Amino acid sequence: DVLGLLPQIKPQLKFTDSEIRQGWEFLNKIGLKKGDKFVCLIARDSAYLETPRFDYSYHNYRDSDIDTYAEAALILAGKGYWVFRMGKKVRKPFKAVHPRIVDYAISEHRSDSLDIWMSANCYFSLSTNTGIGDAVAVFRRPLAIVNALPLGYINTSVNPNSIWLPKRNVWAANNQPLTLKEQIKSGVIGFLKTNDYQNAGVKIIDNNPQEITDTVLELEKKLTDKWEPH
Repeated sequence: DVLGLLPQIKPQLKFTDSEIRQGWEFLNKIGLKKGDKFVCLIARDSAYLETPRFDYSYHNYRDSDIDTYAEAALILAGKGYWVFRMGKKVRKPFKAVHPRIVDYAISEHRSDSLDIWMSANCYFSLSTNTGIGDAVAVFRRPLAIVNALPLGYINTSVNPNSIWLPKRNVWAANNQPLTLKEQIKSGVIGFLKTNDYQNAGVKIIDNNPQEITDTVLELEKKLTDKWEPH
């Protein structure tokens, strides 16, 4: 969307009155009050695609550890936001403990329809590059996309405030970061399979908790008119 047309067009998908009512009933049951804002936390892991019938490990370069998002979630909760850890099937529980942090992914309340409704109504999302994050984008909600790859697939066009933070690519032989020219020349800038990185002698470094926190706080400042570009 190089012309920036998508943000100028309202979402074309609509919810029924019943779906809207069910969404708000869930939030009220959890404890949200009128005026409370909530954030959808989406951290991809390989549990969702695990199946004995097909090997999906070529997607594993997109994974990240939910534990590295705890610091960001706790800071957001301390600022008054509710944080819902999303996901239909996840590898492990979210250990961040706070009254406004909900591990919705393993909750009895989780449903496919509620997944979409929450994605459409969140204040913003802290996400990785994965399917449910696209639902957030469809409804033009702001995204802080972290642990993203490959660099050639950067996309923040759905909302002008969104941020895209990639994982780091380093040469396995010497731990030196790949320059942009090296990513282009080697093809790493467009790799979509885990083995492609390994065969090219490239090691992937996930974003650390501080980088994730800094990114989501930058987005939050943009949305509250407190961000000053450096």
